[in-house]
Amino acid sequence: MTLHLRLYRIGMRATAMAAPLIFRWRKSKGKELEGRYNERLARALPQREDGALIWLHGASLGESKLLLGLADELRKLHPETVLLFTSQTASSANIVGANLPGRATHQMLPLDTPAAAQRFIAHWQPKLSIFAEGEVWPNLLEAAKRSGSQTALINARMRKSSLERWNKAKQSARHVFAQFDAIIAADANTASGLSRLLGRDVENSGNLKAALVKPATDRKPAQETDAWQAEHGVTSIVLGASTHEGEEAFLLDALKDLPETTRLIIAPRHLSRADEIETLIQAAGYSYIKRSTGQTARPDTRIILADTFGEMDLWYASADAVFLGGGLPTHVGGHSPLEPLRFGLAIATGPHTESFADIHAELGPRGWSHIVQTPSEFARFAQSATTISTNEIDTYFAARKGALQHTLATLSNLLNEAN
Repeated sequence: MTLHLRLYRIGMRATAMAAPLIFRWRKSKGKELEGRYNERLARALPQREDGALIWLHGASLGESKLLLGLADELRKLHPETVLLFTSQTASSANIVGANLPGRATHQMLPLDTPAAAQRFIAHWQPKLSIFAEGEVWPNLLEAAKRSGSQTALINARMRKSSLERWNKAKQSARHVFAQFDAIIAADANTASGLSRLLGRDVENSGNLKAALVKPATDRKPAQETDAWQAEHGVTSIVLGASTHEGEEAFLLDALKDLPETTRLIIAPRHLSRADEIETLIQAAGYSYIKRSTGQTARPDTRIILADTFGEMDLWYASADAVFLGGGLPTHVGGHSPLEPLRFGLAIATGPHTESFADIHAELGPRGWSHIVQTPSEFARFAQSATTISTNEIDTYFAARKGALQHTLATLSNLLNEAN
């Protein structure tokens, strides 16, 4: 074992010792769910169903949605399997828990200590362990591999900074990634970066999210916007989707450059920031409602603060123009433009979109993705945004099914080898 991995194990053991305090702090911030602490230590786990078990892990909401879609397709090929989903965030736990297929369980991912990893793997005994995107946990991965599980990293997406960190510990990286029986990259940059890092070819099948996304068939707007939709004086509804700190102020500044007949919905990425955003709206002097209070928007209400969970589709269906969050801060890397695209919406976002650079490179020349750096630039975009035709959207997503077919074939082969 390398020095970096030894130090990592020591750090994780120290984290485990402080786990009660960390859990209480995270729960106070809305980042942990009541009653789920034992799962973080891989203790008092629920009974495992009989059958070959596929473990699917994704860190947060986006990866969890991807894995739910992938599991549906994988189950068609292997209907006898039992499914275990794990994730890291409260929001992903809620979404997965509400959308579990039959013979499936959700658990919070345990701390990546050697002891917790051993307990977790010994209890669940996965035949196939699937990690999504950038989630690589050395102790859990090694415990799974040692147990005889087949292992795969799918839709791998790594920012330049992540690859640089792994490169600083190249021996450790090669040891960790050697535990994967298959690695499938989501984009060319990740594939080439991992290939150089690992000294072997890593294939790029394309972004699996694009292959799994389906154009929206239900485009019914949220009831909270009915008054706006019915009011002939309201000319457009602008949505700030998955916004981060600094982006709400950006949108409020943009609203000053938009006509009085424009309305704004702010749907933050992290609902724990709702009070902070409400204070910004109050300081700006706009009339508003909070979705969580059950208030009804009036025609003269300028802003809805969408501080409830799992309703983004309602807001996309209500919108005429979208600012997609995550692109103004330098540390986020942007968010996927595929969800608004499902609804025929072109998007504007900030310049820092390296996590989805490949998708923006495809959408930009089509006029479906626009980079803006100032509130006035976004205001101009919002006033000229047009809807993308259903045929164009259908064609775009249909052309990306190859990533799904390749991933399913790879995972099926691994599962068959495990039996």
